[in-house]
Amino acid sequence: MDHPALPGVFCIARDPTDVLVPLTQRFMLRVSFDGRDGEEDAHIFGPFTRTSVGEAMPPEGFVIAGFGAKPLSRGSVRLRSASPDDAPRITLNYFAEPSDLDVMLRTVRAIHDLLAQPALAKITDQVVFPAPGAPDDEVREQIRVGSLTDHHPVGTCPIGSVVDPHLRVLGVEGLRVCDASVMPNIPRANTNFPTMMVAERFVELLDEEAR
Repeated sequence: MDHPALPGVFCIARDPTDVLVPLTQRFMLRVSFDGRDGEEDAHIFGPFTRTSVGEAMPPEGFVIAGFGAKPLSRGSVRLRSASPDDAPRITLNYFAEPSDLDVMLRTVRAIHDLLAQPALAKITDQVVFPAPGAPDDEVREQIRVGSLTDHHPVGTCPIGSVVDPHLRVLGVEGLRVCDASVMPNIPRANTNFPTMMVAERFVELLDEEAR
C-alpha cells in the first residue's frame, strides 16, 4: 500500500515576491471530509515553489499538493525471475478501489476552496491546473494519469501473514524484518515516525528475548 499523491494544483501568483516565503510558512491540513475526528481522508500541504522543490516552473508559480491518507487499493511486489540480480516487479495499483479516486477528487476541490479564501485569493492570479471550472470527470482523469508516490509504501511483509509479532519471518530461521513493510495497513500519516516506533518496539522485543 502507498499514499497516492497529487502532483499539486498549479497556480500563478500576481507577484513573484508573493511566493518567496520561508519553509516555516507552509501549512499542512489533515482533512476528514465527513467530519470524523481522527479519521482523516487526506493531507493537504504547501505552497511549494520553484526554489523549494527544485522543479521547473515560472518564478511566480506555486503548487499546493495533497495525498489520500487511507487508501484501500493494494498493489504487489513479485519476483521478476529466479535471479536475485533482477529488480522486482512492483505494481502500485493506485485507484483499483474507486473510493480512493473519489477522495483525491475531493482533495483537489478542497484545495480549490482554499485558494478561493481571501488570504490566498489576493495573491493568486490564476489557478491553472486542474482548473476550478474543470468537470469532475476531467479532473478524475488528470488525477489518475498524474498521481505519484508520496514515498510511503508499506505492507509487503505484514505482521500475521509474513512475519510474527516478534518480526520473525515465518518458516525462515534467523531472519527478521524491521521496517514499514511489516505494517498490515497504511497509517493515516507520513510513515517516518511509525517506522521509528516499529524499530523501538523491535529493540524492546530483542531485549525481552535476551532476558
